[in-house]
Amino acid sequence: MQRAKAWLHIVLPWPMVAWCERLYFAQFGEIELCMVKHLCRPDQDSIDVGANNASRMLGPTVGGWLADRYGRKFVFMASAICAGSLAYVYTHVPFSNNLMLVLGFPLGFFASAYYSAILPFLNEAFPTAVRGSGVGFTYNAGRAIGGGFPFLVGAVSAVMPLSDAISLFAAASYGLMLATAACMTETNGTALRA
Repeated sequence: MQRAKAWLHIVLPWPMVAWCERLYFAQFGEIELCMVKHLCRPDQDSIDVGANNASRMLGPTVGGWLADRYGRKFVFMASAICAGSLAYVYTHVPFSNNLMLVLGFPLGFFASAYYSAILPFLNEAFPTAVRGSGVGFTYNAGRAIGGGFPFLVGAVSAVMPLSDAISLFAAASYGLMLATAACMTETNGTALRA
């Protein structure tokens, strides 16, 4: 019985990591492809990528603080809603280079804010006896699944525009991340079990 319960703890959290890893590749790889295709001036491209990168440094810092203050579930759900909305706007709404620069900051922020809550979430999901193997398995299984999505986006972009393919997979991943977060138990402020 104890082993079966431990196995469930290992299997159930990996979808969250898979969606997060998929979103990492989407926001930090595919979206920049859209930026390069959209921008007319190379000097503006480097400014926009710089602002997006700065927001990626701030996002996990603030996301970690929010996860400690309000809980991991809150950070996952808020990030999924905000970044999902911004990803659609970023890939489908025509706007000027200056507005793209302004939107790049919150997109990078929300797309990376959840990242600092993943490992605490995984560590809190496993009992001490299987914590190391549980975190290792789920994190790497999630990365392996998430790593396959850029290929799928490329394959789907053969039959639809790249912006549609990016937003399709981003919407699916953010939706699944939101659903997984809604099903998870909030462990913020509770003692870890041995």
